[in-house]
Amino acid sequence: MASEPFLYLVACPKKPRRTLLSKFFHSPSSEQSKDSEGSVKLTSIPVGSLAYEGTVVFFGGCNESTLHSGEAHVAVDMNHFLTGAPVDTKINPKHHSTKPLPTSRAIELISQYFKESPGLHYFYKCKEGCKKLCDGRFKHEWILDRQVGYCEKTGLWWLVYEEGNGMFCLLCRMHDFENPFNQQKKFNQVPAVRFKKSALVGKDGYSGSQQHETAIQREHNKRISYFHEEFETQLQTKDSVLHHAFLSAYWLAREEIANRKFTSLLELEEILGVPEIRRFDHRSQDSQRELFLLLGQALKDEIVKKVKNANSYGLMVDEATDVSVVEQLISFIQFANPETGVPEVHFLSIQDVLENSTSANAATIVKLIREELSKDGLDINKPSSPASDGASAMTGSRNGVAAKLRETVPTLINIHCICHRLALACNDANDSLASISQVETVLQQLWSFFENSAARSAVYVQITSEMKELESMSEKSK
Repeated sequence: MASEPFLYLVACPKKPRRTLLSKFFHSPSSEQSKDSEGSVKLTSIPVGSLAYEGTVVFFGGCNESTLHSGEAHVAVDMNHFLTGAPVDTKINPKHHSTKPLPTSRAIELISQYFKESPGLHYFYKCKEGCKKLCDGRFKHEWILDRQVGYCEKTGLWWLVYEEGNGMFCLLCRMHDFENPFNQQKKFNQVPAVRFKKSALVGKDGYSGSQQHETAIQREHNKRISYFHEEFETQLQTKDSVLHHAFLSAYWLAREEIANRKFTSLLELEEILGVPEIRRFDHRSQDSQRELFLLLGQALKDEIVKKVKNANSYGLMVDEATDVSVVEQLISFIQFANPETGVPEVHFLSIQDVLENSTSANAATIVKLIREELSKDGLDINKPSSPASDGASAMTGSRNGVAAKLRETVPTLINIHCICHRLALACNDANDSLASISQVETVLQQLWSFFENSAARSAVYVQITSEMKELESMSEKSK
């Protein structure tokens, strides 16, 4: 069977075309190019495989696909692929052109990015006949010169001239590009007024500049597929999406709302007008946990930074058993803000007391405190006063936590937490003052009287409302 050029559909979702075609060559093995009925046969070639002559890569949303390696390219119309028509696979060395953009579409683009006026000159209007320019600086023939104002890669006549203003590039205006070296938007928002052909053509001219090439690349990418456009949008909104996600997680934490509401909160934000939040894909339980941990670490780093600048700090530590029956050591840190002088109290850490120890004694607690301070990079000689609940493990004169910390910091002042002291005082007072016990009994009985009766509660609410109305009338009569 004679060798003929034929079509292959190459699946390459993860590799660029240039990489795939780095080994572009002609293969004589064309026996399997057509089936028994003579129609074009599609062959899926794995990513990285060698590409044959006539190879076409079809991306979603494209009407035309162009392949090119360093020295050759093959352009195939999508209609040829669908109908099975013969395909022209002639190799054109080092030359690549794209089908010109339809005039109606080009005029639509110019109307979108430029204000139409008699003084606005561009190819799609001037080719039908245009009055010569009267100022003499800009050469009107440049508008119609293919070597000056036409882009072979995009099929678009890009040169636009506005009388009394200057020259513009339609591509750069469409994609809002600027000069990467001086950040000027010449040919974009700022008109170019260097009216020389050499300033427009060639490597030293505008058409060979990095700004123009970048705009061409962006236009090319825009036409490739919906998927590529979606990828570009995702890159542009990446920071905004992360900002919204972290802010949402922070709000949940501040309002003490369950972390499992995070996903539903993101869905609500999308409905309320934050569409880019749908691009936040890290919604699994593990990802959410990592997100909250990162937030906590960021806040802790800010607190530690302030503490390091303070002259000294105090610690508040206490033990607690959580719902999973794990004994935890909770630590808070207090210091005077070096910038404002205002005292601040912040949560520092929570540690498993019995993770590496068999007893929650003073030695274990002191070890955990020093490990936490060392991990955070805080000076262990700066603590001025540990506050605790007053238990013997904390305040013992010989083997208590405060006594062991004082071995390192002799100036340490032990403080018995005022809240714990008040609780102890109230318990002692309750034993010696009968009136307090009587008030407590009355309050408990009153609560029980209303708790189990909806009718009594309704009467109570009604009487309370009437009493408030009488008080309001009494105030008005004064």
